[in-house]
Amino acid sequence: MTTKFSLTKIPLLPLLSALAIAIGFAVGLQYFSFTQDDAFITFRYAANFESGHGLVWNIGERVEGYTNSLWLMLLITLKALGLTYTFSAKFLGVLSSLTLLGVTIKLGVNTEPKSKTFIVGLSAAALVAFSYPLLYWTLAGLETTMFAALTLLSFLAWHKRSWLLALLLALATLTRPEGALLAGFFPLFALLQSRKLPRFELSQLGLALGLSLPFVFFKIYYYGGILPNPFYAKTGWDMQQLIQGGQYLLTFLNGNALFGIAYILPAFFYKKLPETARALYIFALLYTAYVVIVGGDVLRIGRFLVPVLAPLYLAFALSLRALFSNQLITLSVVALTLALNLWLPFNRAKQQLAQEQGFERANAKLITQLLANDSTNFSLATSTIGKVGFMLMGHPVYDMVGLTDTTVSRHPQEPIDGLVTSWRERKYNAGYILERSPDYILFSTSIKPSSPGERALMLYPEFLQNYSTIGFFFGGRFNDIFRKHTDYSGEVKRTIDVRFVQEYVQGIESWSARDYKGALKHFEKSIRFGPTPHYAYDYHFIGECLVALGKYEPAFKAYEQAIKLDSTIYISHIQLYGGLLGKRGFEKQTKLHRSYLRRLVPWAMNDIERLSRGN
Repeated sequence: MTTKFSLTKIPLLPLLSALAIAIGFAVGLQYFSFTQDDAFITFRYAANFESGHGLVWNIGERVEGYTNSLWLMLLITLKALGLTYTFSAKFLGVLSSLTLLGVTIKLGVNTEPKSKTFIVGLSAAALVAFSYPLLYWTLAGLETTMFAALTLLSFLAWHKRSWLLALLLALATLTRPEGALLAGFFPLFALLQSRKLPRFELSQLGLALGLSLPFVFFKIYYYGGILPNPFYAKTGWDMQQLIQGGQYLLTFLNGNALFGIAYILPAFFYKKLPETARALYIFALLYTAYVVIVGGDVLRIGRFLVPVLAPLYLAFALSLRALFSNQLITLSVVALTLALNLWLPFNRAKQQLAQEQGFERANAKLITQLLANDSTNFSLATSTIGKVGFMLMGHPVYDMVGLTDTTVSRHPQEPIDGLVTSWRERKYNAGYILERSPDYILFSTSIKPSSPGERALMLYPEFLQNYSTIGFFFGGRFNDIFRKHTDYSGEVKRTIDVRFVQEYVQGIESWSARDYKGALKHFEKSIRFGPTPHYAYDYHFIGECLVALGKYEPAFKAYEQAIKLDSTIYISHIQLYGGLLGKRGFEKQTKLHRSYLRRLVPWAMNDIERLSRGN
């Protein structure tokens, strides 16, 4: 007679399994340790508050450029206790994730009371713990995992009919605006289930609203509205937004939720699921639909879908228990899902992590060197404001995508036909940014304009004629930022053909891909569509392509033409200085280029001399 396998017959196995999940999760976190750029936005708000300037991004400008009020308040509180913002954010992230995993197990046990095997809770917790969205975002410094934990705690309180539900809903709403959707979900679900007035859920909704009213009144008084500014910056309510949301979901499903089976399987066993499991499943579906409707997220690796993980995997695990009476088969399917979750998205998560870490390091080094060489209270405009803004406390930092700027987010300029980028943030107001006349403009990809706002800038003569790059050498190359070298006044007006910047960008991309002949064609077209006088950087990159093709004499003429158009282009001076250094008969020209470089980038002279002499 065979004995049926059961977890209940193995002493301490549930406890040891939970401990193994926690340890494995901690090991995984060691790999995904970074601070996402957007976290520094909250840090800057907290630091300004600590300094007595209020909850502002730029001193004197009241704009709600954050969407995580409770997270911000906790960071301010922990800073008052002597902890740094970065440490506090990571500590809260880990605490929230562990809470999420513990509540996942608890809900699994509560929704499978007859068997008491812990198999549902442990299976769901394992699937959540070893999913890259949770591993990736736990230590990123954002409120993602805290909102997910408060969401699941709300379901636990609802399951127990606890009056703590109202408090949890209020805290969730303080953590993310989507908490309001969660608060409305419970009475709606209860109404549809029972066809009767859901008194408990409505009372909790009313109490949660009452607890949230002071926060609402504060937002109206302090910021002049209820919705945070990023809502206006990121939403467009058009077909493109839906397409982006669909793509976001498809990317998530390629390595999560067993290619979408976890979304589908519970539908076949919906009537067999306990009420709480039904609620979790419907919430997962509705919240996923919401994420698609709002266009997904700029940040990758499934950040917006982290609150869905535990509800979805709990419903999935319960459906597996209903499908397979044999526990070993259930665990085998869970193990397969877990393996796919870890294997399929690994390279994508690894590449994204490397990009995030490299981006943060590069911005930190660039701003450190900029501060070391410019002691003025300069202003700066950029499309990626987090780390840069936090390092430039006290300096005006203008947000080109509008997260912390109401003019860009609520009064963007009309979209320019033919201006195409891969960025999800599509709102910009380049004319307004130029009217603020920032001392520096930092592109997200060095010298190449990437975001719509960056590319739109290049259609204004005020930018092309009055800004040029300076560079700081690190990481084996010069890292550029645009500096205003000449003041301008009068009306700022776009006058340049959009094909100019599109060809210019394609030229840089072809050059980066070592397609030098293709790049030359794009730069020649850029000159044809560009302003008069021509844009000097077109000629500089033509010179770069010709050097790569071994055509040195015409390359030098291209560099000379670039300098003739704009003598402040330090990168062309470097090429001519290095090419002429030590050659007889060119001592005067060599000395001239060195003098320009000493004036334009004096801090880089040691690196320039070393590179020019081949050391």
